[in-house]
Amino acid sequence: MSSFMSSLSSQNRSRAARITFPSAVIQQKWPDFQALCERVFKEGAAYEDVRQALRKEDSGDPLVAYILSIVLSYHHFFTFHDVLPHGLNEREGFGYCTWAFIRGAMTLARIEGRSFEMPVVGVSERKNTGRVLLAERQAHPHMADGAAVHGTDQIYLAEAASLSANRDEKRHADLFKLKRDMKDSWISQMREIITTTLPPSRLTVFGSASYRHETSFFAMDFAGVFRLCQIGAMIIPTKQANFANSMRSCVTACLDFVLMMSEQLNERQACKTITYKERLELEEACDALPTTSSTPVKEIKKRKAHKQGPRDQVICRA
Repeated sequence: MSSFMSSLSSQNRSRAARITFPSAVIQQKWPDFQALCERVFKEGAAYEDVRQALRKEDSGDPLVAYILSIVLSYHHFFTFHDVLPHGLNEREGFGYCTWAFIRGAMTLARIEGRSFEMPVVGVSERKNTGRVLLAERQAHPHMADGAAVHGTDQIYLAEAASLSANRDEKRHADLFKLKRDMKDSWISQMREIITTTLPPSRLTVFGSASYRHETSFFAMDFAGVFRLCQIGAMIIPTKQANFANSMRSCVTACLDFVLMMSEQLNERQACKTITYKERLELEEACDALPTTSSTPVKEIKKRKAHKQGPRDQVICRA
């Protein structure tokens, strides 16, 4: 527990830790969603059944177009295999499968998505603050596998591993990186917002981490301390059999997620203009936020080779 949380009474600590989520639901935003799912995602239906069912639907309907885009992303793989082939690299697995679910949902919610090697603006700002760029080399930012952008703000960041990843170290490293990047993005966006307007009462940034077939969705805000909460998850379909059940679950999870992002954007757009005096006060508060520390570096200790000869030498690995 942080020193801030420890200083609070039990009642106030409970209030500080409470996280509320937007009230919008899929059925309110897209009233035809449930009926479409019942027609297209029959219980236990295989990939080809879903594809054939979509042919009977109006391709001009945005919901149908979203589902169809996912089915088409899988089409090449399922032409040759009953399951997604083993050994797809990170870009193939994330780009054609996982990202198809997420970006399609963002498009429906009118949120622009970008993918692959996206520089994280907040990290760049944090690393280069205080540097004399005329005399010092600019530090490189982290790169995100996916992002949602609104103007200059990266309101959502994605980290992904390959679908065949098998190292827990990769999973933990991606989560660690994502959380730090979300914090840097929150600070960056808060500093940008307060130049002209009062920030929303619960400024939030979003993220996701994909490891193998599972994706976890996160939200981060600030209430005296930075608070990170997992707000959803999905496991993408990997085989033609029973494709409908898995796909429906993923589509629902992604639509729920983007509705939260959409409501956050609405809150930001409704912010009131502030005076210069208020801006100075808010900037002073931002300066008091804890700065993200430098990325820890894993030490590699070399063992000395035995005197007996080259056969006894040890190969050092990270």
